[in-house]
Amino acid sequence: MKIVITENQHSILRRYQEIKSWVKSDYRYLLRREYTPEEAKEITIDHSAFSYLDDSDTSIKFTDENLYNLRRFIEDNFEDLIS
Repeated sequence: MKIVITENQHSILRRYQEIKSWVKSDYRYLLRREYTPEEAKEITIDHSAFSYLDDSDTSIKFTDENLYNLRRFIEDNFEDLIS
């Protein structure tokens, strides 16, 4: 069976990989700076969401709603995003 990925699905997968990269990088950086895993997680959730939306290469508009939703997404998927 051949699986076909649509352009929209490809865009979602690419964006997920971008977010994963941001979160993993932020989290590892904070752990290297000797933050506890819980402290690093809390800081990463806020910082990654804010900095990802603030990046000029990101196609998602920076709004309060998008920031809230991205923070929630990162929090809900944190373990997968740092793996």
